Amino acid sequence: MPQQLPLISVIIPVYNVEKYLRECLDSVLTQTLTDIEIICVDDGSTDRSLEILNEYARKDERIRVISQKNKGPGAARNAGLQLAQGKYVYFMDSDDTIDPDLCRMTSIAAEYAECDILYFDAVAYDERCPIAAAAMISQPRFADVKSFFGLHQNPVSHPCLHCSWTPLKLFRTGFLQQNQILFSETLMRHEDLLFDWQCLLAGPKTGMLPVKLYFYRNRQQSLMQSSRWLNIYAFEAYDKIRNLLVSANQYEEFKNPFGLQKLNDFWHGYRLCHRSVRHAVKKQIIESLSEDDWVYVPLLKGQDRHFYESLRGNKTAKVLFWFDWNVRRPVRLFLSRIGAGIWYARFRAAVLKKFAAKSIKQNRELGEALVNLMEEIVEKRKTADIRPPDTGSRPAGY
Repeated sequence: MPQQLPLISVIIPVYNVEKYLRECLDSVLTQTLTDIEIICVDDGSTDRSLEILNEYARKDERIRVISQKNKGPGAARNAGLQLAQGKYVYFMDSDDTIDPDLCRMTSIAAEYAECDILYFDAVAYDERCPIAAAAMISQPRFADVKSFFGLHQNPVSHPCLHCSWTPLKLFRTGFLQQNQILFSETLMRHEDLLFDWQCLLAGPKTGMLPVKLYFYRNRQQSLMQSSRWLNIYAFEAYDKIRNLLVSANQYEEFKNPFGLQKLNDFWHGYRLCHRSVRHAVKKQIIESLSEDDWVYVPLLKGQDRHFYESLRGNKTAKVLFWFDWNVRRPVRLFLSRIGAGIWYARFRAAVLKKFAAKSIKQNRELGEALVNLMEEIVEKRKTADIRPPDTGSRPAGY
């Protein structure tokens, strides 16, 4: 008999994460859904990451290990995608972990909605702070209950659909293959941003599961935190996205979320870039923004808005931004370095433990109830002509 194909292909790009890799792999191997394959792509690690991958592969036949020269996260994900055999594909980062029920719950929700992309939520935590404490005070970021019911009323402008955080999505493999969607291999950062927009322009049917299933570890030495010289790739990424929108005749349709996302990412990149290149980055931001983009500055708040208004010569904004940058920011950085935020998170978790635990339990119970109902409908659909509600399909080429 031919070997049955897995339901989900989990793709994990790996680069110098020996400290966290075992925890990551253990969280995948203990999934309650066992019908998965795990494709690990070592992107030229110089530590013991590849050795650890081979060790785990010898213990579990579901793990496939690919080793390649360092080409970046986009190339590593593409290498895994080319080998994926599952009906669905899931990309996760090698320094994070996932809930034991992630694969089971997301696959059921995706089958119920018959969607191309399923969104869910995460708990983001500092590596110095226990996950449990972070979970107690972590608010829904993208996939909350309100979004679950309102996602498809106005899908173009819904913030969830413009979340470029790849690990918070389950993709239908056929959708990516049919539309020839791959990650950029020239962008060392923001490659998932371009990938996200390519997916949106292909007109996916979308679904959402309002449950926190991914645990994002905020660590000081991660690629996102330490590669301050790579923020320049944001300019190239947004140039590519704008060209993509224009060539698809969709710029007018998407210019609102595109403009806001662009402003937010440029400001975030400026905050992270090294002080020696900050003046050059500021100049490039001004050159990269069109008049269409400046329209959205009044929609920003606080330091974000002060930054852009100061670039346009607003004297009041210049004073406010100077105060934010030279007074408030150093204080925040100092408190961060001594771990004040960590102790605050622990204090809040201790104080709110009883109420937060109840909230977490209710969120999980809601998610389980939704998934169980979806699973029942999926089973009935197999024997009866029951179709899911049209909750997110878009016209071809939308």
